[in-house]
Amino acid sequence: MRAILTYHAIDATGSVISVTPEDFAAHVSWAASGAVQVVSVEELLAFPDSVNAVALTFDDALGLGRHRSGTPTGGPRSRGDGVRRQ
Repeated sequence: MRAILTYHAIDATGSVISVTPEDFAAHVSWAASGAVQVVSVEELLAFPDSVNAVALTFDDALGLGRHRSGTPTGGPRSRGDGVRRQ
């Protein structure tokens, strides 16, 4: 299985383009568990379909830092989770 997990916003607004901080933390925990390889999009596209790998992307980095409300988002929480970053 190969997949690209695309995020726009990490917040609790309930927007269709958002994921809650708790759900994002669960996604990162799953990715870091070793169930799949976490790789860049370029690496993912080079793998055969039989490889279990995902790439995580943020379409405009809104989820990295603070939400418009000033509430901390999942970005800082994801550090120290074992996921390699480029």
